[in-house]
Amino acid sequence: MNHGDLWMALQLCDSGFPGGSFSHSGGLESSLLHGLVRRDSRSFSKYAALSIEQSYHQLLPSLRAAHHILKQTVAMNEFLKYFYEVDNRCHCSLSNTISRRASISQGKCFLRIVLEAYPSHYATLSALAAMIDAGEYDSHARKRTVYGHYSPVFGVICGILGFSSDVAERLFMRCVVRDLTAAAVRLNIIGPIQAARTQSEFASMIEKMFCDDSYVQQSITTDEEGKDMFEGDDHQLAHRRFNPFQTSPILDLLQSRHDQLYSRLFNS
Repeated sequence: MNHGDLWMALQLCDSGFPGGSFSHSGGLESSLLHGLVRRDSRSFSKYAALSIEQSYHQLLPSLRAAHHILKQTVAMNEFLKYFYEVDNRCHCSLSNTISRRASISQGKCFLRIVLEAYPSHYATLSALAAMIDAGEYDSHARKRTVYGHYSPVFGVICGILGFSSDVAERLFMRCVVRDLTAAAVRLNIIGPIQAARTQSEFASMIEKMFCDDSYVQQSITTDEEGKDMFEGDDHQLAHRRFNPFQTSPILDLLQSRHDQLYSRLFNS
């Protein structure tokens, strides 16, 4: 990575970058008020481990797939078609209204800010932004809904900015940990020093998850009917790598209760 790319990477995961995550707790506020999390560091660390693992398996596959199709397609129309499919798969994996709403909000906000922050890439990003703003993709005279979820948008943006998939995935998980600890500080669950320590501790956990997947060298392609086909010897590993799944359903259930909270600091 050259110095210019390093500056962009540092900016994307900086807490001062207005990517839309400041108003979302990722279900932490609901979990606190429902009693799953207490205001102490040990309780938060247990919750954070579950939340980070869930984000890794539920959100990161859509980022990988979006980044992959950007590198594998040449024509913009072909790319938009495949992005629609990845985006809708991400939408289906987020099973509650709150997480879907938060993901769409963050995806659209992040794309809008990147368009303004990096005008040299405007031509490439504008076609994706136009489709997401319209909320639909025209496929063979049929209108199909496009949502603009956060993780596939993040993957596409990182690909356009020139980051490899490995870098994009780590930037995304860095943002996940940053947002989670920032929400915990604002909810008075932990202090800022403990938040910094937590980020350092979970870096090794996340890297271990990446190492567990690093030997899976599979690719995802799409045939003319839009069906996913995985090339490689181990179909199950490829399926795990590119398709999202939940690891902690209780977190999803508690997040779905967010709108029923009497008093709320966050939107999700």
